[in-house]
Amino acid sequence: MKKKWSSLSKWKRISILVALLFATVVIVPSCSSSESTASKRILELKSELKKVSQEKDEAVKSAQAAEKRATEAENKLKEAEDAKKAEEAKKVEEAKKAEEAKKAEEAKKAEEAKKAEEAKKAEEAKKAEEAKKAEEAKKAEEARQAEEARQAQEAAAAQAAQVQPQTQSQTQVPASAGGYTKDAKGRWHRSNGQYASKAEIAAAGLAW
Repeated sequence: MKKKWSSLSKWKRISILVALLFATVVIVPSCSSSESTASKRILELKSELKKVSQEKDEAVKSAQAAEKRATEAENKLKEAEDAKKAEEAKKVEEAKKAEEAKKAEEAKKAEEAKKAEEAKKAEEAKKAEEAKKAEEAKKAEEARQAEEARQAQEAAAAQAAQVQPQTQSQTQVPASAGGYTKDAKGRWHRSNGQYASKAEIAAAGLAW
């Protein structure tokens, strides 16, 4: 009997106890002449009812506590899951930024290398242009000097051609020439017969 009673839910036990209490208070006194027995039974039923009510309150509190613990556990699990997702998102963002920074650095180095190569080529082109101009200037100078030498040679040849007929007709110059004489080969001699220098002849006002 006790086993069946304990297997009943608290609400059913409360309902049964209330019914028994009602029967004891209302029905039993009309059928029994013993008031003391009825009073005793009423007290027992009240005690049992109080006990069942306390068990109900404890069950409610236990259920509320269990629900609270379950809610807290669920919240903690959710927080842990959110924290994990946030950490993964953070790592993904950091990896993305690192990759972008790497690409930016590579692009910067490539741009610097390109500029350095362009500057190198520009410097080489500048040096080549300067070398070309220097070579052209050198050739122009050599051509100028060659032209001047040719013109000087032609002038000397023309002068020699003018002087030669005079030297062929006479081997000596007048005494007014400062005492210098010129042989058939066009060489000047001092009065003592030694060769005269070009400077001496020029100082005497004679043509070499």
